[in-house]
Amino acid sequence: MAILSYAALAVSERIYARIDEQNLTSIKLAEDLGFQLIARTHSGSVPRQCLYEWNCS
Repeated sequence: MAILSYAALAVSERIYARIDEQNLTSIKLAEDLGFQLIARTHSGSVPRQCLYEWNCS
């Protein structure tokens, strides 16, 4: 969690994670770290992607 706080300060930008919808382990980790699902995308036969944003507050 400390690395996310440092990164948010260092880059002054939002932090995102794009995770394959079937990668449940990474989704759980992202959620445990405070990331929130903001969008789901898909394109034809390409696996669906979940877009998460980290809230530094």
